[in-house]
Amino acid sequence: MYTITFFNSVIFLCFLKHELLNEDTIPEPLESNNNSQKDDSGVDSMNEQEEQSIVDMTESDASDVMLINGLRTILQKRQERKQERSALKEKRKKRTRAEEGKAKGHMNKGRATAYNMFSIGYFAKIVDVVCKSNHRMEVVSNGGFGYLLELDDCYVPRPFAQWVADNISTKEEAIVLGGKSISLNPEAVSLVLGIPAGRTKIRVLDEESGKAVFLSLFGLTDLPSISFFGNKLMKEELPDDVYLRCFLTVALATFLCPTSNTKPSTKYLGALVDVSKYKDLDWCSFVHTWNISMSRSTKQTS
Repeated sequence: MYTITFFNSVIFLCFLKHELLNEDTIPEPLESNNNSQKDDSGVDSMNEQEEQSIVDMTESDASDVMLINGLRTILQKRQERKQERSALKEKRKKRTRAEEGKAKGHMNKGRATAYNMFSIGYFAKIVDVVCKSNHRMEVVSNGGFGYLLELDDCYVPRPFAQWVADNISTKEEAIVLGGKSISLNPEAVSLVLGIPAGRTKIRVLDEESGKAVFLSLFGLTDLPSISFFGNKLMKEELPDDVYLRCFLTVALATFLCPTSNTKPSTKYLGALVDVSKYKDLDWCSFVHTWNISMSRSTKQTS
């Protein structure tokens, strides 16, 4: 359930961020925290108390209004942290490569080092690795997926993800709250995630054929786990096309089109074969259809 609802939770959070942070009046935080923890770079990070407050709120019988107000406070704090990080990034541009690597070291503490089910933190670690190299960032950006490198504050409480899932209307393809709705369509995917929305639809016609060609590019005959591709990104020097292919494989399996499986789905492997065509493919529609289908299946079995 968690892997399926995480994407919709991110869509919901991003739209709330856009709507709530642009309102004329933003309520004062429910509870100020003057002792927020900071990492070694001086940037505030969400501490356990703040995370638990979200969980407690979503698990309680609080009204939707209280939940939205609480989320508004969290989103406001995240916006402030993001601005601080942006300022620090400007300062880091003047550092030497050695200093930059040292400054990055502490940021990965507590994040998943190996893929496991329900591990969005694993993709966040991959993003950190990519962002250590300007060239690798350029490879991903040129491939059309640079906006994924802005992924920030991946923590989504399980009760909140469930709450979002419970309010999804698969018929309307929207999150419906109090008579109002947030559309979950390909345009929303494009707006929030910034992935390519090319003219060529991704069609799943012959999964086994696409799988065979994809595996041949790595000299394999059997489909490996997601961590196989993640380890290549973290530990090996790869040609640009292989690097981008591995990155998108992990991104799809852990974030864009997640399942509870520890291996990538064969449904999109054929689309990953030709790196030069990534931008021409309609990834927004594919990701949208995938997640709505998963949400629909979850509701039918629950």
